[in-house]
Amino acid sequence: MSETKTEVKKAPGIGLIYAAIPAIMAEIPSICKDRKNEAQHYNFRGIDDVYNTINPILAKHQVFMRADVLEIKREERPSKSGGIMAFVQVRIRYSFVASDGSYVSTDSLGEGMDSGDKATPKAMSIAQKYAILQMFAIPTADPKDPEVDNPEPAKPAAATTQAKPEQKPVAPQASMVDLHNAMIRGIAVIEALGIGQTIESIWDAIHKEIKKKFNRDFAEASELSAEEAAGVVDYLRRWYRHVMDGRKAAAAKHAEEAPRPRPDEEYEDAALADGYGA
Repeated sequence: MSETKTEVKKAPGIGLIYAAIPAIMAEIPSICKDRKNEAQHYNFRGIDDVYNTINPILAKHQVFMRADVLEIKREERPSKSGGIMAFVQVRIRYSFVASDGSYVSTDSLGEGMDSGDKATPKAMSIAQKYAILQMFAIPTADPKDPEVDNPEPAKPAAATTQAKPEQKPVAPQASMVDLHNAMIRGIAVIEALGIGQTIESIWDAIHKEIKKKFNRDFAEASELSAEEAAGVVDYLRRWYRHVMDGRKAAAAKHAEEAPRPRPDEEYEDAALADGYGA
């Protein structure tokens, strides 16, 4: 088995980190989802698996991580057993710093829930794990060796003049970070509508929607798949449009009786919800 060796050279006028990141990516093996969440029945990659894989490679290329906590939210929620669960959301900027001081940064979100004092560490671990996985685009399984399959060549088919079907452009898929950001924004928009919904009640509604649509429970937003996260974003947008359509209908019904608003009057949540229901 051959070992890949990558030499890092600093380009003139460019920080060393821009050469170190591709060199690190070239040496990182795949990390399989060989851990299983028994409660929700799905496989995942643990933070320890990521640490054990990335640590010696970062050290080899003299790159370290720096964390700056940009935002943290904490609230308490009742648990199913009648106790209290701490729920923590964090937004952290992780910087990958090279030996010459140059660095690249990425913002990452994390959520954690615990009945003790581990909610914040859980949230930070989730945020760091996804920052590493996405920065280095770490695959989930070993690439398939082309020598495994040796199919017999098929006989060439007779030439036909059948027209190729028109291919429709495929819309780009949103990343998990984009979906998590959209979820957080959607929850804030619904709360700002002033319809009596709190962050806790909105999350309860999201849990019910996931249970109804995908027939499973989840503890943290980081456990959602891309399809489930996209479903949550769509659910929040539909919720927002339903409320706004109701307000428009009520305004039209009472247009003759209601005083005309001043031209400079705006809703307080207009900037927050600008274009949200589109």
